[in-house]
Amino acid sequence: MGSKNIGIVYTRISCANDKSHNMSLDSQEHAIKKFLKDRSISVFKIFKEIGSAFSKPQTDLKNILKSTKNKLLIVFEPSRLSRNLRNFKDIYTICKKNKHNIAVVSMNEIFNTNISSNYEILFKLIQKAENESIELGRRISRSIQYKKSKEAPWGKKYNEFNRLVDNTREIKIKKLIQLLFSKGTKVTDILNIINEIGNTKNKEPFEIIEYDRKTERIVDILPFGMSIKNIASTLDLYEIRGRQNKKLTPNNISLILDDKYKVCDDNFILNSLCDNIESVDISKTPLNINKQWLCILFDPKIGLPEGIILPEGMDLPTIACNLYIPKCF
Repeated sequence: MGSKNIGIVYTRISCANDKSHNMSLDSQEHAIKKFLKDRSISVFKIFKEIGSAFSKPQTDLKNILKSTKNKLLIVFEPSRLSRNLRNFKDIYTICKKNKHNIAVVSMNEIFNTNISSNYEILFKLIQKAENESIELGRRISRSIQYKKSKEAPWGKKYNEFNRLVDNTREIKIKKLIQLLFSKGTKVTDILNIINEIGNTKNKEPFEIIEYDRKTERIVDILPFGMSIKNIASTLDLYEIRGRQNKKLTPNNISLILDDKYKVCDDNFILNSLCDNIESVDISKTPLNINKQWLCILFDPKIGLPEGIILPEGMDLPTIACNLYIPKCF
């Protein structure tokens, strides 16, 4: 058996719930193994990966290819190999140097990496996959922005006539958050709202008792405002949820306090993005430039605009905000 009859099986999905072509990791592997069996090719290694091939460097795959020689890299279809031309060029260069060939099951084809025309064929296929990711990212970005624009702000909802009206429950949740956040709040006021909108069955009662030394009596008030994190824990304890019955995170609570909270359906975003969750195009994001700083409207669900590099040691925020970066970067 020749060394080219030993295969490196590479299967990939971009995220855990990827429905792309209805091909899971296992079903990709099943199709690849049938392809290998029909050609009497044995398996050297099976490598499964969950992650975007658009914006991530595919380092693990490259390392496997660098550490071996004279193997056959097998993928189900071109987009599973990569969705990024830069990554593809690196992978192909490694394969050619280490004498690996590349097989694409959906095409029923094995590409000899020493034949220049094969490079051109795969290059065009990966270029198409990359362009699909970019275009889908743009469509999803527009859909997300539209969906966000139609969301009612916290404390409001659309009625049957598509008019904004008060959302009584959300107004009470906001009031509760404000009470928990404020020093000197009466615990009885907090309890009244918790009993009304939360679930207190089989739960420890919300209770803070303070002794006032000046008046020598017991008072039932918050001695200090609770932290955002503790407020989130309190709401979760009493099963006080946000829209779509989701837990209210510290980030949500901060935005509610600032009257900036709008809800976008995370399931809609996740199910739509898949291979493109890191590739949403925000090249149209307005940049305000002065002599020293760039001001960027940053959304962690979308990422940085193309060409923007963070200074060493600088971490990205976890919430949407204006992000200032030294212009020299």
